[in-house]
Amino acid sequence: MRVTAGLRGFTGAEARRRAESVLETVGMAKRADRPVRTYSKGMRQRIKLGQALVHDPDLLVLDEPLNGVDPVGCEELNDLFRTLAAKGKAVLVSSHILHEMDQLADRILFICRGKLLASGSLAEIRDMLDDHPLKVRISCGSPRRIAPQLLTLESVKSVSIEPPCDLLLEVQNPGRFYAEFGEFAAGNDAQVHRLKATDTSTEAVFDYLMERAARPE
Repeated sequence: MRVTAGLRGFTGAEARRRAESVLETVGMAKRADRPVRTYSKGMRQRIKLGQALVHDPDLLVLDEPLNGVDPVGCEELNDLFRTLAAKGKAVLVSSHILHEMDQLADRILFICRGKLLASGSLAEIRDMLDDHPLKVRISCGSPRRIAPQLLTLESVKSVSIEPPCDLLLEVQNPGRFYAEFGEFAAGNDAQVHRLKATDTSTEAVFDYLMERAARPE
C-alpha cells in the first residue's frame, strides 16, 4: 500500500500515514503484515479498493468490487461506498449482479451490448416503463369483497385473487394509484395488512428493458 501511495507522489511519513489509513478504512489493518498471496479473493478485493482510495480521489470507478466478497464483507463495503458518497465523492460501480444495486445505487445506467437502455433512479426508470403495468400485491382481510371495488380506480388495470387473502393488481400509474388507494382503503374498511410492489427490483426493470429493446422498431 505504501508503494501505491509512492506512485501517487506521496513519500515518507505521508505515504505511511495514507497506507495505514486506507487499510483501516477497508478493514485490512490487522492483516496488513501478511503476504498478499495468502489473502482470499475477498481480501484482495479490499486491498485493491484501498489502493484506489489511497490518494483520496473525488471519483471512484469500481468494476465488480464485490466479486468474491462474503455477505458480511459486502455489507461492510456497501456501507463504505455510501459513506464516500455522503462525503461528496462520486462512486461509479459496474456490476452484473443486479440485486446488489437495489440498495446501493441512487442512479443506475442499464447497458447491454454497448447500448445505453436507460438511466436515472430505479423508480424513475420503472415509471418510464408504461407498457409494463406495475404489479402490486395486497394482503387484506376481505379480498373478494374489495377486488371488484378496486377496479373502479382509474389507475388499476386488473385485479386477481390469490388465496387465501392476497390480491394481485396491475397498476398503470403508480403515483396516482398510491394516492387513490390510500383514500380507498380508509373509506372501505379494507383491513390492509401489507402492500408491496413486486416488480420494482433492478433485475425486474432490466428484464423489461431487454424485452423492450428486443422488439422490432
